[in-house]
Amino acid sequence: MAGRIYNGHRPDFRWLPLDWTDKGLVRFDGLNFQQFQLAQPDPIWIGPVRTLVVDASDNLWILLQNTLVFRYQNGTFGLIRGETENGTTAIARGTSGAVLLSSLAEGTLTYSNNRLRSLSSAALLTDAARVANGEPPDQRATPFSWFDRLGAPTSVVIAMAQTDDGKIWLGTERRGLFYLQESRILSALNGRDDTKINCFLPLQNSELWVGTAKGVLRWSGTKLTLAGVPSSLLNLDVLSILRDRDSNIWVGTSRGLFRYNANGVSLLSATGPVAALFEDREGNIWIGSMRGLERLRDSAFVTYSLPNLNSQRLGPLHVDSGGRTWIAPFRAVCDG
Repeated sequence: MAGRIYNGHRPDFRWLPLDWTDKGLVRFDGLNFQQFQLAQPDPIWIGPVRTLVVDASDNLWILLQNTLVFRYQNGTFGLIRGETENGTTAIARGTSGAVLLSSLAEGTLTYSNNRLRSLSSAALLTDAARVANGEPPDQRATPFSWFDRLGAPTSVVIAMAQTDDGKIWLGTERRGLFYLQESRILSALNGRDDTKINCFLPLQNSELWVGTAKGVLRWSGTKLTLAGVPSSLLNLDVLSILRDRDSNIWVGTSRGLFRYNANGVSLLSATGPVAALFEDREGNIWIGSMRGLERLRDSAFVTYSLPNLNSQRLGPLHVDSGGRTWIAPFRAVCDG
């Protein structure tokens, strides 16, 4: 389960891509929900959505669970072809607004000025993960294909972010935390660690909060530490994380929604997993959870029901610059 909410496009729309959906994307304009099941003009089925990202040009990027990547530009969906056409497992927005991608076939890439550029090879992360876990680098003349790597997830990247010192952070499913800097990939953890990295929150001065299946970790700018992290956030399965304009830190977990500020940590909702968080231009907090789509406004929750769906469970969300919300509902059979 993964969740992201981002701002992009016109202020009267909200995009809500909800993880594990076979219903495609759903767009909410404040009054009505509109479903997008096919990418047009190419009639490609939009299946389960993993992540949404908006780039510096207000284009919406959509990563599907099947590793395909689309870009929604000028009212049409376009499949990103070439190096990332298959095998992309994570996308994020970099500090410059360029899109970052992690591909099982090509490694770490960035997309800007209408082209993809390689930042590191797939083998570089694989070898760094093996060394960090006390294993020798892969000496085979013919490396695994991207499909082999997807079928046997070890160093598969499932979360990405960039801090203001230029480091690109790579959170893996079973191999821990790494960062890419000056064409080198290094482990941020000392010794073997199979912690699942779910999400990131980049802050000022190269600080980074890391949401893991075992709680929140903090990169101080020089080292990974628990210092500065409230004890109540240390033993949670963290699924999403957000800092709002008032410096509140919102933490979506498998138990519910937590808020951290100068008054400490408070549990605002204990209704199950919160997979998506987003703050819109008006300061409202949008929440994708087991109960569906909710908006926290002036300390009150507003719940929205999506039409013609058997499940109201949501994953990643996107609220565009037009205020339209894009949603991707998912099926319970894919939960796990």
